[in-house]
Amino acid sequence: FYVTDHHWNYLGSYKGYTQVLELINPDISPLEPLETVTSSNTFQGSKSIGFYNTLSDKMNVYKFNYPDMRIYINGLESEDYGSQDAFFDNLLKTPGYGAVYGEDVGEVVFDTDNRNSNILIIGESYDNAIIKLIASHFNRTHCVDLRYYEHYMNMPFNFDEYIDVNDIEKVLFIGNIDFFSLKEFNIDTEGDE
Repeated sequence: FYVTDHHWNYLGSYKGYTQVLELINPDISPLEPLETVTSSNTFQGSKSIGFYNTLSDKMNVYKFNYPDMRIYINGLESEDYGSQDAFFDNLLKTPGYGAVYGEDVGEVVFDTDNRNSNILIIGESYDNAIIKLIASHFNRTHCVDLRYYEHYMNMPFNFDEYIDVNDIEKVLFIGNIDFFSLKEFNIDTEGDE
């Protein structure tokens, strides 16, 4: 984890990613980092806001060779999720977890068209740093944050319908256990138990 932020850093997120792959399918080989890039600008995480330069972290980010993918954020096609390329090019004036890895939104869909299975990830901001990595191994990766889904998608989340319509074969929950006790994360399912 960062010293000044409640999210995991590049080392923690990579470890989380490799553990998720091991859980999903031990035969999947994780992407290997090409290099580590360190921001020249100061990073202040959520626990240090207001302390200015008194408390800060170095922001290191692994660079990966991602497969080609189409990305949709809240139903609209997007250039990318987050601003990793801007970070690598030193164009982010104030680097941060959300700025680099992607902000919390209702739905992100990664489409690699690689003919593997489709996966649904239900999570919150902890998944932001690894969903693009996980998406590299699936045909379509659907990422839903139930705190924001209804607001951004203009409809309530229906688990059974979502699974059926999107041909989901695997479901993964990622996040702080406290969030999964919130009413937004209570998932009703229809049909037989």
